[in-house]
Amino acid sequence: NYLKSLIINLVVSDLVGENAGNMGGVASDFFGSWIESTCAAIYITSQIENFTSNPNAWTILCFPLLILSSGILTSVIAASISIYIDPAKRPRDVDLALRTLILISSMLMVPIILIISLTILPNTFLIDGIVDYHKVSAYQAAVCISLGIFGTLVHGLTS
Repeated sequence: NYLKSLIINLVVSDLVGENAGNMGGVASDFFGSWIESTCAAIYITSQIENFTSNPNAWTILCFPLLILSSGILTSVIAASISIYIDPAKRPRDVDLALRTLILISSMLMVPIILIISLTILPNTFLIDGIVDYHKVSAYQAAVCISLGIFGTLVHGLTS
């Protein structure tokens, strides 16, 4: 009887440890991807032609960080709105609440990205490509980021 009780306790603790480890792994993977994409965005931003001689270089370099920080703020606002509109009262309501959250945060984020892009970035600038420089406008940068948000929205609503 003692041996059976010990085995049950070991199995339960092993399962709990596995679940906790899996959750921690998912969170660290997500955080790692977020940081890696931020670093990549900062590096790409630094590839603007004549970046070091540009008087607004620091502001331009902060562009990816402004997008990220506004995304965090937008998520908090969207979560508050989502909870007010349709709170999940039963487990089956969680899916609808998450879809509402994704939709609201996307709708809020697109105009914010447009405002940040048109305010922070130069009207047109050159980005170092593989072969040569590419002329890009602030509006094109905002559209590119917004398309990424739209793709995430479609993925979130369909999965």
